[in-house]
Amino acid sequence: MNELLIAIPGLVWGASFLFIAEGLKAVGPNGVAFVRLFIGFAALALFPAARKPVARSAWPGIALLGVLWFAFPLSLFPFAEQRVSSALTGMLNAAVPLFTAIVAALIARRVPERPVNVGLSVGLIGAALIAWPAIHQGQSSSAGVLMILAAVISYGFALNLARPLQQRYGALPVILRAQAVAVILTAPLGIPGVLAARWTPAPFFSLLMLGAFGTGVAFVSLAAAAGRVGATRASSAAFLIPPVALLLGVLVRGEHVATLSIAGSAVCVAGAWLMRSARATTMSRMLRLSAAIVVLAALLIPLAGASGSNDGLLRTRERVWRAWFAGDTKALGELVPAETIVMSGGEEKWKNQADVLRTAVEFHAKGGKLLRLDFPRTDVQHFGDVAIVWSSYVLEIEIDGKRSSGSSRVTEIFVWRHGRWTNPGWHTDPEK
Repeated sequence: MNELLIAIPGLVWGASFLFIAEGLKAVGPNGVAFVRLFIGFAALALFPAARKPVARSAWPGIALLGVLWFAFPLSLFPFAEQRVSSALTGMLNAAVPLFTAIVAALIARRVPERPVNVGLSVGLIGAALIAWPAIHQGQSSSAGVLMILAAVISYGFALNLARPLQQRYGALPVILRAQAVAVILTAPLGIPGVLAARWTPAPFFSLLMLGAFGTGVAFVSLAAAAGRVGATRASSAAFLIPPVALLLGVLVRGEHVATLSIAGSAVCVAGAWLMRSARATTMSRMLRLSAAIVVLAALLIPLAGASGSNDGLLRTRERVWRAWFAGDTKALGELVPAETIVMSGGEEKWKNQADVLRTAVEFHAKGGKLLRLDFPRTDVQHFGDVAIVWSSYVLEIEIDGKRSSGSSRVTEIFVWRHGRWTNPGWHTDPEK
């Protein structure tokens, strides 16, 4: 029972990065932050222990916690996930214990003990390894990594600030009030985003889970675990966050994760464990579970490269085709970048993004409809963050009530960028 109470927060917070990514399909980053905080606050308020009073003198510290623990970092994560994958975002959260220890040492103005320094050094090397592949993907991915690190550092300050307040008033009353502050702070930008959202079931339920469990119930479970086994052992739930985020990102979203980042995640978790084992030796079960998930993810990554990540890639390919035939210029604008080059069989002119969007609108304006789209054969080659898709296709369309069909071959280029696949170029043979 104790192990379950400890595991629940780690599993839920590991899944939260998947929920954020799904929520972004319907609402912008500010809306995601506001919705999760509002639902989390409402869920936490249902527990009587969270409604216990706190002294008025504690409110300045609680207000600061509302910024550092909730409003600021929880607003940054959705913006970061527009630039990097949910798996990478979760893996970088392995650095939270490291920055918490660094901030504690700065506040105490005391150099940590040697075992703690060793753990910090190992963990920071791991964090650098996680971030390194994304930094080299370009400016946008680097900005995403910096946002995550800013959020993680903010957590480091918040957890040190929260400790004396929670010791005096209890964890849940402090968290509930800090969340109330965060809800107020995120409302001005969050509410307009929610009103402009295009809700579908998957994003809606993802944000509901993110708020109710990730920002509500998980804290209750962690507080209950701390009461049973102590705060140090309960905090070992953090070991589960990176591997769970990695596993879900790969299996559910088909995300491509660099091998160096996976290795860095394991190193970072090991550093956090070395640092904490200097003070306690009661975390072995959570560490073994975390290690098992990392090993499972490592075993599945090669398979994902051939199937799991191809599922996400081929879903993107399908979206591009169907968006063109539907005249969906918004989706095309997101999937087909500005630097796109298109070569069509039998046409002298090479097309760019503007041509792709224009021809899609023209086809739709003529009453064009896609009746059938099949890819009888598809082969994929991966070269780092670039994939080349070789396909044969068969399609049937209707324009002004007249049906026609065609078949041919196509070679498409896809690039993993900002946490998703984009389609910056393709070449089609003349249709038969």
